[in-house]
Amino acid sequence: MTSYNGQELHFEERNSLGTDTILFLHGGGSCGLEWDLVANDVSLASYHLILVDLPHHSGSRHLAPFSLPAAADAVVDTIAKHAQDGKAHIVGLSLGGFVALDLTARHPEVVLSCFVTGAVPWQGLYRWFGERPNLVWWVGRLQSAVPGLDRWAERAQGLMISPALRAKLEENKCKILCLEVFHAITNQFGWDTVERVADSGVRTCAVAGSKMDQVAAVKKMGLMLRNGGKKKGITNMAVEVKEAVHWWNIQLPALFASGINAWVREEQLPREFKSL
Repeated sequence: MTSYNGQELHFEERNSLGTDTILFLHGGGSCGLEWDLVANDVSLASYHLILVDLPHHSGSRHLAPFSLPAAADAVVDTIAKHAQDGKAHIVGLSLGGFVALDLTARHPEVVLSCFVTGAVPWQGLYRWFGERPNLVWWVGRLQSAVPGLDRWAERAQGLMISPALRAKLEENKCKILCLEVFHAITNQFGWDTVERVADSGVRTCAVAGSKMDQVAAVKKMGLMLRNGGKKKGITNMAVEVKEAVHWWNIQLPALFASGINAWVREEQLPREFKSL
């Protein structure tokens, strides 16, 4: 199994004197900068925030190769050393969501709550592409080779990517990393992990961005989470956000932050979050 021999993840810290810690895990090929708009929202001003760079990404590029278990273990180390009281609320998008769920399944003792989006066992066409990472890599390279196509796709999704984040995304364009990430998601994560999360006793909310994510699979995931939660006396949820794309922490950052705040406080989620 991959191990990083105790080397620490790179991370950025906000409001170190805040109350509970919320730790953010980014999507594949990105970095902690993708959470800037969410982290700067007023609804999260009272929390201690940790924005991690996952292994083999940006500031944590030296921690390679990427694997879900090793990434989760490295995050646990960060929580133990830097989170308030050695525990944290975990927020993950896409690849970060898979890491968050693996972490919750295996290390529930350090997780106060879990909020993930775009992270569910791949089904159908998603699975087909996931098992062909070389094809995904070359399709991505062809798209990037067409002048203006990447920017058009971003505008179509309502994404405003900062110059700093764009530079990091370019740095992280690496075929080896792409292959590692797709291998991890297709081979190191499945419904058995979801079952263990459901049985963990950690309050977990699974979100689907309806415009791009696998809503039916998240609904199935929600049923498993709710059933497991009932046995532990907690309320787990699965929801969809109708107007959200996959990368909606950048598309709708204020709504994303409001959802996190409500989940952490065990309050009703904003009305845009529809139960599945």
